Amino acid sequence: MLCVYEMEGAIAAIRSPFSTSTEYADRKTSQYESESEKSARDRAYVIFSRLQKYNDLYTEMRSVRQRCRVVFGDSYTGLFDDLWSIIIKIRFSAEMLGDHYWTEPMGHCEDERRKEMSAERQKYEQVIWSWGSSDEVEPKVKKIVAEAERLFREKITPSTIGQRICNA
Repeated sequence: MLCVYEMEGAIAAIRSPFSTSTEYADRKTSQYESESEKSARDRAYVIFSRLQKYNDLYTEMRSVRQRCRVVFGDSYTGLFDDLWSIIIKIRFSAEMLGDHYWTEPMGHCEDERRKEMSAERQKYEQVIWSWGSSDEVEPKVKKIVAEAERLFREKITPSTIGQRICNA
């Protein structure tokens, strides 16, 4: 359960819309980057540096997933897979935004294409940043946490813990 709670906190921290220049200060820039490309890649890099910060947690989560599979069965692995898919989706969205949507000026596009690009960009931005009532990621995380609490509460109660200690 602890790993699930830690992942919940990590996802919230990664998706915070607030950042500081220290989060992208060590990004290597290209001499050929325009100011708009640099700004876009700096914003994406913030997400990558936050993702990187939690690498040990992801490794731990994958290990806990396997232990849960051995001890409790396959039905306990889905919530870990769901958490991992959220991390992958955040990474992919940051890549798309940094490489395409934040670097390409939309002013030269026709109205219809500009609307499409704006909608696509918003979709990816909603994945990497928490957006209040329109946030689709946070409710998914909350649902996974609630499911983990339900599943593990059935298996980890004071009486079952006592039995495991006595039988060890």
